[in-house]
Amino acid sequence: GNQALQEATVSSVANNDDGAKRAKQSGATLKCLRPSNPSDESSIEPMLHGTTTLFPKHGLYQSMEQEFKNSKDGKYWSEYEYVVHKLASEGKFTVHGTIQTRDKGHDGMSLKDFTNMDRPKKANLSQAEVAVLRLLTNHRWSSEINKCLRTGEDIALWSTSISMLISALLKLSVLS
Repeated sequence: GNQALQEATVSSVANNDDGAKRAKQSGATLKCLRPSNPSDESSIEPMLHGTTTLFPKHGLYQSMEQEFKNSKDGKYWSEYEYVVHKLASEGKFTVHGTIQTRDKGHDGMSLKDFTNMDRPKKANLSQAEVAVLRLLTNHRWSSEINKCLRTGEDIALWSTSISMLISALLKLSVLS
């Protein structure tokens, strides 16, 4: 099988020992990443260009889909399907007693349209990275992933989505 489906990746550049320990405790296989220039141990290439450059071209996207289909009995599949496969449609929902509007002003936009907006284009975000950022703004999945990141619980279930999220945030951080 595709290793990207089964591995949580920890960059030696980030030196995140606590995160690595939690990932290991959750049963994830850890893989240490080498700098792009082996003679330069201080290389921050993965941080500048995102962690997606370290994985097979299409493995992560398929894995994200599998994570949403299979994790937590597919509890978040409808959110994934909406963000990735359907056109955006403005809608109201309630979070903790507050009415919020989903996709305000983005009616009819596809994932490709969101990816081609100025900021994602400037940051060179992939469709998978834009998808995970859009999913993070969904109150149901964001609660799940935030709990996972805080506690380390179930981190292996979402390893690819987390990798995509980190990659997107790293790429966007260069713009600010």
